Amino acid sequence: YFILLILVVTIYMSFSIKSTALLLEKGIGTATDGSNLLALVGLGSMLAGFLFGRTLTFTKNWTVAISFLGLGISLFIIAYSQTIIWISIASIFCGFSFRTFVPYLFNEVNQNQAGNSERDTALLLIGFNLGAAFTPMSIALLERIIPFKDSSGIFFTEGLIMFLLAIGAVSIQIKSHLKMKDL
Repeated sequence: YFILLILVVTIYMSFSIKSTALLLEKGIGTATDGSNLLALVGLGSMLAGFLFGRTLTFTKNWTVAISFLGLGISLFIIAYSQTIIWISIASIFCGFSFRTFVPYLFNEVNQNQAGNSERDTALLLIGFNLGAAFTPMSIALLERIIPFKDSSGIFFTEGLIMFLLAIGAVSIQIKSHLKMKDL
């Protein structure tokens, strides 16, 4: 969970850093619009917090995979959208998806029967902060590696990473489900 959280936080936080640049490069918004997108991500996060219990009841063990898929979809929409409206909708969905995943992790750790929940929660908090701190470096690394020359490439690449993580989460869930059936 620790490494996974660092990776996902790094991807999520890059939105805060690159969203305004994306709007300006595409010519579809201003710096003020970029700030408004951050507020919309916050709105999505608040909705996720408000609906977390219901979401968890509905998605159950598929919460991580669905959250990753949602984050990936929102990043693709952000990368390819040519209107501020679609990027705004994707921003809300981005915040919702991310803030469904993070409480899920903390919920899982706090239900640990081994009695290490305080230590594990502290590790997750450290992982969250490390992910946020590594974001500028990861963006710089991605910009060197990927062939894209604009901010859309960062969002596309991160969306692809989130899709791969979603596939991995689905695979783990299916294996777990099959193992439980065999018992």
